[in-house]
Amino acid sequence: MILPLILCLATAIIVEGFIVWLLYRRAEYVYCSVLCNVVTNTALNLVLLVLSQFTSCGIYIFALVAGEILTVAVEALIYIYKLKMDLLKAAGVSLLANAVSFIVEVFLFWLA
Repeated sequence: MILPLILCLATAIIVEGFIVWLLYRRAEYVYCSVLCNVVTNTALNLVLLVLSQFTSCGIYIFALVAGEILTVAVEALIYIYKLKMDLLKAAGVSLLANAVSFIVEVFLFWLA
């Protein structure tokens, strides 16, 4: 049960870190991305794991979408605070990185 959570976290760290590296080529930005993912990805996936055991598919999907939106917002706020990005840039980076990471994770899940 813990292995899928670790794989999701590793995938998010690698994919989002790579996107941040492509955009900024600065180690402190990638480091911030990694820290964001350790917090947000772990929290979201633990909540989703619990919900998957006790709720319907509809509630799970709602929680997934709401959680991803919250993740983008939290990561954008961290980028603003730690990296001094403006709101639009921070939200754009967070949204892009999380969208690509989500697509990659869905694709990998589909392959498995």
